[in-house]
Amino acid sequence: MDEYFGGRAILSRIVEQPLALTETLDKYAVKVNVVGGGNSGQAGAIRHGVARALVLADDSLKAALREAGFLTRDSRMVERKKYGKKKSKKKPTILKTLIGVTIQYNITSLTVYSVGFFCFCEFGKKNMKKISLQTSYRHHAGIKFFSC
Repeated sequence: MDEYFGGRAILSRIVEQPLALTETLDKYAVKVNVVGGGNSGQAGAIRHGVARALVLADDSLKAALREAGFLTRDSRMVERKKYGKKKSKKKPTILKTLIGVTIQYNITSLTVYSVGFFCFCEFGKKNMKKISLQTSYRHHAGIKFFSC
């Protein structure tokens, strides 16, 4: 059993708890098949199964095992994934839009203003120029310039 749990003695002791409590450690040989979960969850499941098997073998052990909590099932389950979400509760990430960027282009400064679906740019003191804003929601925001 120590080999299965990777040398973690606490997990081996968890499995042996029902047998030690009822003083039947030497009386029964236990063979278990367990699937799923992690090592700690499997140790708890084995403890629960051994306790239930002991009650089937000897009904007088039920009170002691019930009082120790070995006959109580852990009812926690994984919550199901909901539609529109990445997991059961995790929401998808929302990226913020690009607003008010100043870019140095040669000697003239360029200011970008966001207005609805379009952006306007200003080259120093010249007239407003219309540009389109391209955004990639996953990676970056890129700007294409068009002369008016």
